[in-house]
Amino acid sequence: MNQIERIYKIENLLNQLGVVNQSRFLEELEVSSATFRRDIEYMRSRFNAPIEWSAEKKGYHFVNQGIGPRFALPGLWLSESEIYALLCMQNLLKGLGTGSLASHIQPISKRLTSILNKGTQAADELEKRIRFIQPAKRLVQNKCFEQIATATISRKKLSILYYTKSTDQTKMRVISPQVLTYYRDNWYADSFCHEANGFRRFAVDSIREVKVLDEASQAFTPEETIAAIGSGYGVFAGEAKQMAKLKFSKTRARWVAMEQWHAEQTSHTLADGSYVLEFPYADHRELLMDILKYGADVEVLAPTSLKAAVMDEIQQMAKLYGQSAEQSVYS
Repeated sequence: MNQIERIYKIENLLNQLGVVNQSRFLEELEVSSATFRRDIEYMRSRFNAPIEWSAEKKGYHFVNQGIGPRFALPGLWLSESEIYALLCMQNLLKGLGTGSLASHIQPISKRLTSILNKGTQAADELEKRIRFIQPAKRLVQNKCFEQIATATISRKKLSILYYTKSTDQTKMRVISPQVLTYYRDNWYADSFCHEANGFRRFAVDSIREVKVLDEASQAFTPEETIAAIGSGYGVFAGEAKQMAKLKFSKTRARWVAMEQWHAEQTSHTLADGSYVLEFPYADHRELLMDILKYGADVEVLAPTSLKAAVMDEIQQMAKLYGQSAEQSVYS
């Protein structure tokens, strides 16, 4: 029986019997007298439980209860480790660039902090000892994010002013947001676009203006949305039509073998220790970046189009650095 169970047991015995001697507690809880005394003190210090020992009655009982039900523990009871976990999640939420959401749980956070600060460690140490590092995270306007999240949950349409980075153009769209996705430190709204009459994935940081419309969104289940977005690689939506086949060096295989590149990937290790990874993809742009970061430790085996895209990028890089090197020699 863990401490949480013991505390609930103590409360139940006191409510049922009124006065309970220590021997009965030790028998029911199956603990030592020292552990029992710590549990009683824990209830007093953490939850202001009005438990006292009565020499006259020769037992423990609740006092100063007045009219109504006796002392009761909160419906949601958390251990110290669970409280730490929740506070860590709040810090993570702040780091996601959605401070407006974090503000809604601030009252709970204050209560959790107050409980922990009565213990042996201060809760504010979490701020100093736990870090969330998110390189290349794109900034999101909290107001926009909250409106998008509200519309997604309440099933409302959105009018958005969306900036497309690839074309450097901005356009108004009406969408029915279905699922909010957090991917590689950035938020995306998987939505049904009424102009395109199909599903699209919108980067939240590219939404310049947003308005929640007083009109119900077109209804799809999360499963239908995910299926419609497709099984493409990474953030690029679409139906996967090609299979990538990559071969990693023996050294790099130690890391890649522990990674999941795609939900439908397959892999095997060759006799020389190199690692072969295969998975479907729809668009090579993000995949190209992931391949290039491994440099000479990865080789594209298939398809030919992906291999050609990698070779073209390497040639463009060689030209860039070749020119830079030549200029530095003569400067």
